[in-house]
Amino acid sequence: MALPTWDGATRDVPSRTDVRRLTVMKEEGLVERSEKLGKVLGVELEKLKERHPSAGDVRNKGLWGCIELVSDRVSKKPLVKWNASGSEAKPSNEVSKSLLSSGILPRVRWSYIFIGPPLITTENELSVVIKALDKALVVADGYVGY
Repeated sequence: MALPTWDGATRDVPSRTDVRRLTVMKEEGLVERSEKLGKVLGVELEKLKERHPSAGDVRNKGLWGCIELVSDRVSKKPLVKWNASGSEAKPSNEVSKSLLSSGILPRVRWSYIFIGPPLITTENELSVVIKALDKALVVADGYVGY
């Protein structure tokens, strides 16, 4: 059996580190934690979508999530066009700055905010992320209709 490595290459034999990592994930119930907190994240993302006109769509699977930023909810026009740079990317850059100022390492690319906290995240830590996202979406809301 060939398993992918971090760089996309494959190797035939998993390392002891790989086996240990999977063992810890199982022993500590990290997948189950992700499922449980993912339900919380999904509810909170929907609340953010209701409050913020810049949140065109939200989705998640466990703790992996995404907020799609739009300048118009009806047409679903992206807040920032794909592959934008310079001044065209200003809205996403400002959203990134807002998240960073809240202590969150941002993963914002064009019109997407990607969410992926560690599997060991607690519910309290997740609430800090949600508050930071709420604050960042206020910034994005300023560009609706932009």
